Amino acid sequence: PLVLFLDDLQWADPLSLDLIESLVTDTENGSLLFIGCYRDNEVDEGHPLATKLRSIEKRQVQITNIYVGDLNKEDTNELIADLIQSPPNLTQSLSNAVYLKTSGNVLYILQFLSSIYAEGYLRFSLETKQWQWDTLMINSKNIATNAMELSSHKILRLPKQTQNALKLIACLGYCCEEFVIYSMTAGNDTGNIGCVDLIASLEIAVAEGLIGHMGSCYKFAHDQIQLAAYSLIPKKHRACVHLWIGNQVWANKSASPEKALFIAVGQLNKGAEAMKDEHERIELAGLNLLAAQKSKSLAAFLPAAFYLNTGISLLDKTSWVDQYNLSLQLFSACAEAEFCTGHFDEMNKKLQEVFSNARCLDDELYAFFTLTSSLMAQGKSYEASEAGLLVLSQLGEAFPRHSDMKSIIVVEFAKVKSLCEGKTNGEILALKAMDDGHKIAAMRLMYFLAHSSFLGCHDMYALIVLRMVQTSMNHGICDESAFGFCALGIVMGCMFKDTDGGRRFGQLALHFLKIKETNKCFSGVITVVYTYLHPNYHHYRESLEPLEKAYESGMINGDVAMAMSAAAQICFHEFQCGEELAKVETTTTKYMKLMMAHK
Repeated sequence: PLVLFLDDLQWADPLSLDLIESLVTDTENGSLLFIGCYRDNEVDEGHPLATKLRSIEKRQVQITNIYVGDLNKEDTNELIADLIQSPPNLTQSLSNAVYLKTSGNVLYILQFLSSIYAEGYLRFSLETKQWQWDTLMINSKNIATNAMELSSHKILRLPKQTQNALKLIACLGYCCEEFVIYSMTAGNDTGNIGCVDLIASLEIAVAEGLIGHMGSCYKFAHDQIQLAAYSLIPKKHRACVHLWIGNQVWANKSASPEKALFIAVGQLNKGAEAMKDEHERIELAGLNLLAAQKSKSLAAFLPAAFYLNTGISLLDKTSWVDQYNLSLQLFSACAEAEFCTGHFDEMNKKLQEVFSNARCLDDELYAFFTLTSSLMAQGKSYEASEAGLLVLSQLGEAFPRHSDMKSIIVVEFAKVKSLCEGKTNGEILALKAMDDGHKIAAMRLMYFLAHSSFLGCHDMYALIVLRMVQTSMNHGICDESAFGFCALGIVMGCMFKDTDGGRRFGQLALHFLKIKETNKCFSGVITVVYTYLHPNYHHYRESLEPLEKAYESGMINGDVAMAMSAAAQICFHEFQCGEELAKVETTTTKYMKLMMAHK
């Protein structure tokens, strides 16, 4: 049996909520108890969590709601009696006074007890060996109106350097790793923090129970304490503090470069309004591009889009003239990120910027790849083909538009047979690497077009695949060559009834992936081989794991359309394997939600 407890579900992102739903609705998992907590005052009917809970209930999953409110007087007395290890009948007067001030809010109670202890109204007598309290003074004490105000009062009673230390780490959020603290105190620019020994000052806060020190991380005991510490920084100074922290972390990033990148960029973005030098803003735009590229490599497309949009916002109106390369990279990458998250309107705006300002066809190619993929993902196969074929003609790879496509296919297939005749798989894989930039771009574009044309025009699909193989044999091999070889297997098997030849080129493509260690077309190759070639000789069950890997690779590498094709085949193959229909339904529902999310 497993009990999984998650707190603060009101802040959970949509993908996390989807994961929770998959866990609790899994009919084969009868040994999981999931417990989740959230603040109901922050969750209305339209909140994603509320929507998800309704969805789970519709799946016949039993949900037990337990409302956790403030403590009553009796519970407050039991809590206090337990805290000070005294009999409940002796703590009644103290509990009544505390309850009057806190209304039974547990955080208030703990903070208030700490406050009256610090002020001497609650003390332990060494003579009587008992706790004593001054009820009159406790009753006369003013109480904060909320937890943040109460925490602020407690922080302000600490030494000045500890206050400054808490303000600094509050800028970083709920928790702060030690390497960040060391980064802030490194170098000669430490006079701005108002704290000689940051670690020692934080340990005082640890002793006061305001933060915890676990492993190499300092964490606030409650999010309200973090907000309280942050509120003590005057609003007009906050941007400068964030800017200083970001610069310190990035300047001393050697201990953990990857973590430092995201932390520094987050802080610098918050402090951007305090930047006075245009060069600083351009440098920050470049750092946002780096953070986006790293996020994309982790399949985190939403953060990537955020970083790219932030980087774009830091550019001025003349950026396409003064910072052409940076502008081109930001807008092109942002268009792709918006596509991967299904925000097609935003994608189109970024693409228009590229097409309006790019200086040559080469600079437009990345945007054309995104445009073609997005049209295909939206079910606009004809538009995708038209746009792609137009660019291919400019790259020197024009395609015929005759009515007698069958005859052309026969001719082109004969050319492929002639090029491959007498060559072993090893000899083909040993061909030189493709070095013509336009041919490489054409191969990439044909990879996208092959998928869209397969759904709309099989003849055009065959011509594109045959051209990919011809280009590889004549100009060298590239990542997309692997897809061309396995797709040739489909053409040979389906159009020319050469299943053995089709099997050979499918195996060739898999071997290509293995020895070249490339991931760019991994999703496409695996999806094609294990959907159309492998099942001809092996059981459907053997295709399930490779297809799951194809889906994961496609999502990680931004090949969303092919990832979704792999997902659809996973559902089909599970059905063909004779899996229980309930499991097939669960799998199908999971992937359908992902398809809808990516439109």
